[in-house]
Amino acid sequence: DRTVERYAPVFKSIAARSLRTNGRAQPHWRWRVFEVRSRKRSHVFPPGRGLSPWPRDGHERCPASTDTPTALSSDSESSTYAHREIASQMARFLRLSLVIACVSALSSTPAATKRVLVPVADGTEEIEVVTVVDVLRRAGADVTLASVEDDRAEVVCSRGVRLVADALVKEVTGRTGPRGGWDLIAIPGGMPGSERIRDSVRLHPTLEKHWRALRPIAGICAAPAVLFEPKGFLEGIAATSHPAFVDEIGGSLEETAPYVDGRVIWDANVITSRGPGTALEWSLCCVEALFGKEKAIEVA
Repeated sequence: DRTVERYAPVFKSIAARSLRTNGRAQPHWRWRVFEVRSRKRSHVFPPGRGLSPWPRDGHERCPASTDTPTALSSDSESSTYAHREIASQMARFLRLSLVIACVSALSSTPAATKRVLVPVADGTEEIEVVTVVDVLRRAGADVTLASVEDDRAEVVCSRGVRLVADALVKEVTGRTGPRGGWDLIAIPGGMPGSERIRDSVRLHPTLEKHWRALRPIAGICAAPAVLFEPKGFLEGIAATSHPAFVDEIGGSLEETAPYVDGRVIWDANVITSRGPGTALEWSLCCVEALFGKEKAIEVA
């Protein structure tokens, strides 16, 4: 009974402790009860301390008793059983606590904000820019308006409207861009804005990487014909554009449906539209690509 009382703290902390024996960490479940039954007394040995039935370096095996085994006293048996029950209940409690903590952490983690890049340049169509930025921000997206002009955030749009971008393209692309990339890139039309965006050396690698990752990419007005087609983004993709540029779509022999006469065409990961009159519908399709149909209906 004294031996059991001596090792009682060990059994009570069995679920939370670990023992380092011979330079190796021994997990708590290696603490087992070894009972030597004899006529006179009973002993309880935790492995790794003194005599043990599991031989390790530096420890000798417990010698086999030559006495005739007999039943343990009722007090010793009840004490050992109680300690085992305490250890088992503590282990179950810790496992349950861990599961509850993990579920709480997952449920309390907010959804990641969708990041959208909208490049602009001198000559960009202002209705298309303002519409897509406004609609996406209403939906909850983190929209960055980036100027492709060198060291100048202010751009003069196709009708003389001046817009101030949130950043320069070189500040949000490459190594300085978001770590996980962009969730959507929406390119407005207008001339010569579409050509200036197409010719941006800093923006091209980001567009190429985004398209190869099959992430949503959207273009409107002249952008599908002036930018998407030369870069190969419309290979095998049905698309539309401004009526004045429809002849420039479909230059590849691999394109099965080069041009579709529709207000907004969404094929694979490419969303294209015709012009300022369809900018709102095009923007809502971008919302649906990011957040789903229900969110697009809510914003509309």
